[in-house]
Amino acid sequence: MKKIIALGKFTLGIAALALLSGCLVVDDFNRPVGPGIQDTSPYMVSPQAQCYQDPYYRDYIWEFDVWAENTSQVWVDVYDDWGFVDSFPLFRENGQFWSSWWLEYETNLWCGDYYSFDFIAVDRWGNSEIVTRTY
Repeated sequence: MKKIIALGKFTLGIAALALLSGCLVVDDFNRPVGPGIQDTSPYMVSPQAQCYQDPYYRDYIWEFDVWAENTSQVWVDVYDDWGFVDSFPLFRENGQFWSSWWLEYETNLWCGDYYSFDFIAVDRWGNSEIVTRTY
């Protein structure tokens, strides 16, 4: 019995020493696990960028949309031959459909010019998928 009590005090002493050492363990992979929970990364289908003239606004409209699963945010980064041009957030419209539209005068884009569009989807853990479309 004395050995068990001595062992318990020894273990308690080691635990206290570890806490007082200043050592901190951080678990960066704090994802839910268990039955029915899947750890899936973002996935995008049919990303599109288009430009068209709108008679009501008397301006061109830039429209971006994508179907994205397992996603907490989506945006589009736009590049031309010289580098970065502009970036646009997309908003969840209905379930997994994300979109946004912008009047051309609000952007650094010109309808008819050549661009590369990086559609970026990120989940709440920082996993991402990038799909590039060129028009």
